[in-house]
Amino acid sequence: MSRTGTFPRLFLAFATVLAGCSEPTDESLFPLTPGRNWYYQARTVVRDEPHAQRIVIANTVAKDVPGAKLATQRRQMAWDYYFKETERGIFRIGSTDRRENGPRTAEEEVMILPHDVKEGSSWRMTSRLELVESRTFSADDRIVGRYYPVHLTARVAARDESVKVPAGSFAHCVRVDATGETSVRVDRGYGTAPVKVTQQDWYAPGVGLVKSTRLEHSDSTFLRPGTYDQELVSFER
Repeated sequence: MSRTGTFPRLFLAFATVLAGCSEPTDESLFPLTPGRNWYYQARTVVRDEPHAQRIVIANTVAKDVPGAKLATQRRQMAWDYYFKETERGIFRIGSTDRRENGPRTAEEEVMILPHDVKEGSSWRMTSRLELVESRTFSADDRIVGRYYPVHLTARVAARDESVKVPAGSFAHCVRVDATGETSVRVDRGYGTAPVKVTQQDWYAPGVGLVKSTRLEHSDSTFLRPGTYDQELVSFER
């Protein structure tokens, strides 16, 4: 899921296995402790054009409120993302674009990961298309940059996988698979085409998100698929 301002929003897939609202432990899948930093390398392919970038994520604020914990993550020093932890799990609740001094944007609570991460556990989450794109150059057919929501069904697919990324090898990772489908307008608005989304995220205990992949594709001849890959390069506790 899971891009500065656009692509990183997909992945908006951060989680924890904290019990209740206690302080993060060394085994947290997504530590909320302020002062922690993550550095990623990412590669996006849209319209067959690759784009590489580095992503920096920092925990800045965390505080307890009745029945929950609120936390803020800063991405690329440009975006603040807001999360809420309750007894049920971790939810994304809003964001702010700091580059434009924009207002805080509230959104429907989106579960990122439940506390009960039993293999096979599933839940629903909302994302948006950011990768698939029209094969034509008509402005009417463009997809990237427009708001096309897609509802994903996420599932804990594995709880003990090993993952190797530039930051090293990580054992006992939890893998979350998410799939969904939506429709977009094509052929200058004269038709529609289905777009399928598949995403995988790996979380390492005590570290957090270590790897993420996403594919948006369609059987329609009017559309080109797009991909996104993100891997952890280093992190600071």
